[in-house]
Amino acid sequence: MTMALLTTAKRKAYFKFLGLGEYNKENIKKFQKQYFTRKQNIDGIWGPDTDILARHVYNVRKICKNFEPEEFKCECGGKYCAGYPVQMKAVELANLQTIRTQIGKPMRITSGLRCKAYNSTLKGAASNSRHLTGYAADFVIAGKTDTLSGRKSLIAILKKLPNHRYSYCDGYDSSGYKISASYMGNAIHTECYPGEVSSSSKTAAKTAATTTTTNATDIGFEVVTFASTQKGKYATRTNHGKDGKKYSNKFTKYFAGQAGIDKKGQMPAAYGYIPGWCTLFVIYCLVVKKAAVASQLLKNLNTKKKGYWWHAPSLMKYFNKKKLIKTDFTKAKKGAIVFKGTKKLKPTHTCLFWSRSGNKVTTWDGNVNGVSKNTRKKSAFLGFVNPPYK
Repeated sequence: MTMALLTTAKRKAYFKFLGLGEYNKENIKKFQKQYFTRKQNIDGIWGPDTDILARHVYNVRKICKNFEPEEFKCECGGKYCAGYPVQMKAVELANLQTIRTQIGKPMRITSGLRCKAYNSTLKGAASNSRHLTGYAADFVIAGKTDTLSGRKSLIAILKKLPNHRYSYCDGYDSSGYKISASYMGNAIHTECYPGEVSSSSKTAAKTAATTTTTNATDIGFEVVTFASTQKGKYATRTNHGKDGKKYSNKFTKYFAGQAGIDKKGQMPAAYGYIPGWCTLFVIYCLVVKKAAVASQLLKNLNTKKKGYWWHAPSLMKYFNKKKLIKTDFTKAKKGAIVFKGTKKLKPTHTCLFWSRSGNKVTTWDGNVNGVSKNTRKKSAFLGFVNPPYK
């Protein structure tokens, strides 16, 4: 049975709660553009897909302190759906937030919502998977799900949560059986029965929102994890100001009216520099995840007096003045801002640190060919700044 669309009064209430401005066609389109994968769904019309999206974003924002709506997006990449075939249910979100708060370490969602077509392509996925209804999610927690004993300990906690139905990982399930599920890697699958969010869950979420402090590793992990959820997005070759025209893209429009970007989301070429797509993307991730340094950077960028601009050299100059640049990559933490380049050419690219193996460094990068994960030799980089980027 198809769910009835939210009433106009309810839509207005959701828009107000989510800070989306006045409920009108223009703002509906902006809302769609922020989340939907496919262009055909961005039309400013409130239909079934937008209705589900609004319910999903509302649930995540209301219940979760440590998760973003995009983290649960269907991974079909727009091949089969707009990204949100159903909304994540409140009871499942509450349990995920409870685990996240109790463990006190970043949790990465490896699989959230799924459309039927995408689910059918996955090894080990049941045809009636609860991912299809928003009652299930798979996740990893670095340092906890890396071992079977760690996964078992988390499943023991999950079993005690409200409306818990079933959890499993490679090697074990919540019924106490040894199972083989190598396709899960280090992830844990957990799912719920339908139900109401308990008062204890609401209290836990409220407490987390007011008392949980974000340490250096936490905010960096959240920033780079968010970057990874944008994989393949924003592939576009926009004007770079070389022809004298104003420069604009997804991110300049996001920062419209700030740091030298006009209200239309355009910026002129200034000081002889070309705005850096990569730098725009990194700062976008910082702002979305509410990293403290984001507001500081926005105050300094495009200031002629201080000589900062939207590109890698200015960003590195800013942190150099604060004496925060490091070069020993054995001390780099997830989410560190990394500067690619040579001493002769100076920084030519900005990205986010993911991992290091020997003399190889892996990063998440934003560029005109879209967001991607890249591995390069350590010698390709000038240095990095660890979170929280004070």
